[in-house]
Amino acid sequence: MAWPRTWLRAAEAVRTHPDDHAAPEELGELLAEAGVREPSHQSSLVAALHSLGDLLHYPDDEELCDLVVLRPQWLTGYISRVLDSEEVLNEGGLFRHTFGSTLWSDAPRPLRHHFVRMMENFDLSYRTEDRTASLVVELLPWNPPPFQEDWDTHGGAGTRELRLRYRLHTVPPGIPTWFIAREHRFSTPLRWRSGALLRHPDGAHAALITVDRHARTAELRVRGPYPQDFFAVLKDGFEQTLQRYPGLDITRLVPCPTRDGEGRACRHEFRHEQLVNRLAMDPPRERIECPEHLEDVEVPYLLQGIERPGGRRSEELLRQLVSKVDSLEMAGRRRHAELSARVAEQQRGFLHSLRREQSRQEVLCPSLVWVRRLSRRAAGRKLLPGEVFQLHLCCEAPGEWHLLEGVEPYELPARKEFTETVLPYVHRTLQVLKFVVPVFGASLGVASEGLSKAMKDDMDLMKALLDGAPGEAGRRFADGESRTAVRAADHAEYRRMHALLKELDPAEEWGGLSKVTTPEGPTYWLCAAHARTYEQGSRAVPYTTPVRLPHQPAGEQTIGRSLPGGESRVGEGDGDAGRRAPG
Repeated sequence: MAWPRTWLRAAEAVRTHPDDHAAPEELGELLAEAGVREPSHQSSLVAALHSLGDLLHYPDDEELCDLVVLRPQWLTGYISRVLDSEEVLNEGGLFRHTFGSTLWSDAPRPLRHHFVRMMENFDLSYRTEDRTASLVVELLPWNPPPFQEDWDTHGGAGTRELRLRYRLHTVPPGIPTWFIAREHRFSTPLRWRSGALLRHPDGAHAALITVDRHARTAELRVRGPYPQDFFAVLKDGFEQTLQRYPGLDITRLVPCPTRDGEGRACRHEFRHEQLVNRLAMDPPRERIECPEHLEDVEVPYLLQGIERPGGRRSEELLRQLVSKVDSLEMAGRRRHAELSARVAEQQRGFLHSLRREQSRQEVLCPSLVWVRRLSRRAAGRKLLPGEVFQLHLCCEAPGEWHLLEGVEPYELPARKEFTETVLPYVHRTLQVLKFVVPVFGASLGVASEGLSKAMKDDMDLMKALLDGAPGEAGRRFADGESRTAVRAADHAEYRRMHALLKELDPAEEWGGLSKVTTPEGPTYWLCAAHARTYEQGSRAVPYTTPVRLPHQPAGEQTIGRSLPGGESRVGEGDGDAGRRAPG
């Protein structure tokens, strides 16, 4: 597509500017002088120049947004000083930030912090927990430390191991070091140039990534009682690393899990693509013979945790597990762990489907909503004209969706915006949320009975609202389709939701949720506790606060923000009027 003449003039002004870097405001003035004055046009042009490599700007990164690098090669020169440093190499790849006073002595102190953050952004390093140093993964030692004993502690009875091998025609630089930096939140001291031992914050699951440059292979292994969810996260991260090399010839292999009478592992490896194709057949072929020991192996078992099942298959697996919970076929802790892994898989897949056509910039607002009736009427009644509902936003952390405790909900009357914008979201998310109650019940023990009843009442309300939806909306919700796989056409619904939420909350605070793009690629809206697990220099911490949907006691009403034209509410006993969005 041809650029407007003013864009070409502005781009040339940027390329010929004498400075190496500038503040965003200074760049805006430069573009305005060249004829590009509209802020949205300036943002689009800067994004295009960033994609072309003419400049570097990360407006969504709090630590990088206040500086635009006009000469990328200028930044490369400073980073190269670290990569070439004998002092950092002798420290085993540890770049103490005090070294910056020597290596970057000609740069002002604020720029040194920017250089450190840029190295992290390029997956060259990550900050240590005390944030006084950065580990430069490209300078890790070549020889592996003694890791076998630590790895073996995660084996034995009651554990499973998932494995996936990658056969590459060449091993480019950055594999696996970029992956090690990307997954820093699972890091342990056992890491080297061609591998690392990673540990999940639950302490029960560990992972091993190894690369053999001579054999041109990489292998990802995860051990633990229920390794599916941890494996899925790490696999997404490694696949994201491989995508940096377009044209890289990759063959994915799944080792046969069978062992002989002496405990020796089978040597055969199934081609991942063939296993996936077998399940895609109609009817699916769920068994395959291993040519090594001539016995059948279940294909779903081979792919469990390696390949995310389709929407309907994933729902069926969850139904089976819920059935086991109901019939008490599994011990409490075990069934909770397995259900949690399945729910996380379902929720991650749901959000992936919803946003598969969207870039990070287009993930405009949270996607998960929970609806409550504001009045004290029975939860199962259908939609009544003039009623007012509470619209709660949820944290989107996979496997740990929850309402935001202490956050004021929005208020919404039962009118066009509710039926055309909110109910489609209710319809989709119910397909995933309906599996949450057994998981929460298992995790909260004694308190689960009252909690489950409150949640079930809420879900009964949402189902009743769908059943009573008027006109075309009602016919669409009554079609019996789960619609967990969201089509591209549904992105219009997402933009309508953004417009509605912006009307309810012009400041776009979204209850304190933060937009976080994970190292594995997906973007989620997360509460402060879950967002911290993705910060550079911090290890992931288990979310210890009970995941719950707060129950509103009888007789209590919550102050809410009102849609223009809707009824404003007052918190009983508070005397404070609900805020009204302008318009």
